[in-house]
Amino acid sequence: MNNVFKSSKKFMPTYVLIAINIAVYAYTSIIGGNFMETDYYVLLQYGQSNSFVMSGGYWQLFTAMFVHVGLVHLLGNMFFLLIFGLRAEDMFTIQEYIHYLPFKWAHWKLVNITFWTRHAFGWGFWRHFRNVWSSYNIC
Repeated sequence: MNNVFKSSKKFMPTYVLIAINIAVYAYTSIIGGNFMETDYYVLLQYGQSNSFVMSGGYWQLFTAMFVHVGLVHLLGNMFFLLIFGLRAEDMFTIQEYIHYLPFKWAHWKLVNITFWTRHAFGWGFWRHFRNVWSSYNIC
């Protein structure tokens, strides 16, 4: 029986990507002071805010690839990456795999910038946004 969590390749980029995502989540948790949810200001700095990207914050196109709103978001994405990433490793060469991911990510980011509002973050941003504004008794 074939092991689901094992690839036939010697170098497994899926596990490297999972490790990077976990490390970035740990870092954002430490600087944000909350392990369960990423702080609003951390999201603002490292997540993708389309208005910031369009104003010159191009680093967010890269950093947003590894930023997750909360622990559940991270675990869900890593589960998906584990299942489909290992299968992709078997289907493609390492070079194809490594070249494919950034291309697809860049494609999604361009679609995001093109069709979403200039201030789009996603559901996590709006939850944090509501919490910040409610602390000022505005909402």
